[in-house]
Amino acid sequence: MSTAWAGGIPETQVTVIGTNSAVRHAVIPEKRFWHETLPGLSGGKITANYNNMDLMGIKGFQVLRLLKAGVTDFGSTDVSKLAGDNAVFEGCDLAGLALDIETAFKICDAWKPAMDRVMQKNFNTKLLGTGANPPQVFWCRDPIKQLSDLKGRKIRVFNKTMSDFVNAVGGTTISMAFAEVVPALQRGVVDCAVTGTTSGNSAGWPEVSDFIYPMYLG
Repeated sequence: MSTAWAGGIPETQVTVIGTNSAVRHAVIPEKRFWHETLPGLSGGKITANYNNMDLMGIKGFQVLRLLKAGVTDFGSTDVSKLAGDNAVFEGCDLAGLALDIETAFKICDAWKPAMDRVMQKNFNTKLLGTGANPPQVFWCRDPIKQLSDLKGRKIRVFNKTMSDFVNAVGGTTISMAFAEVVPALQRGVVDCAVTGTTSGNSAGWPEVSDFIYPMYLG
């Protein structure tokens, strides 16, 4: 956006639902874009009312519905959490399929057109881009040395493809909000929980889990 072009646009404020505030690697560049880059490129004409979903009491799966309803102009969420509304959103991040970041990018790049078609047709929303999370791994109270050790364990997951994977190896899946995981691990409500290496560290999971099993689930 050139400065000359920006001079001809009206003053506009857009509403933005941002990523969960615990996901620091995503929140920092998001805030920089909406609070600094966009106003800078538009000569201050375009500003954003940006808020993180968890601070507004919004769940990840609700973001696309709010976009469809016109409640927000832009939104960011974990695409796999949208699978309850349409199974196409599982294809970008099937649990255990991509074991490195390069493969993950190839899968999502190949699958983006399919997701975008569904978003435009069913949700009046345009998919602008995708990004990567750190590896989603198992954080556990007790040692896990191999997949068979997950059998019989109560494991917190956060999407359907993870649930399918854990059930297939004999684990019992439990769905709960990110903020509830630390007390659940502390009290033994769950034996393990899945999240990213960065978000888990930021949220204090090492204080309530002594072991990580680095089987990448997404």
